[in-house]
Amino acid sequence: MGLIELLLVVLVIAAILGGIAVSPLLWILLLVALVVLLTGGGFGYRRGGRL
Repeated sequence: MGLIELLLVVLVIAAILGGIAVSPLLWILLLVALVVLLTGGGFGYRRGGRL
């Protein structure tokens, strides 16, 4: 996994453990990571992949 994928996994785990009371900054970082994955073909997939 690349750095972005690893960061996304860590953010998701932190969000789950923190529940709804997660820091807004964490949610912003999570959204940014998701956008990067969806537009940049994350997890090894290219644009238009199986993501």
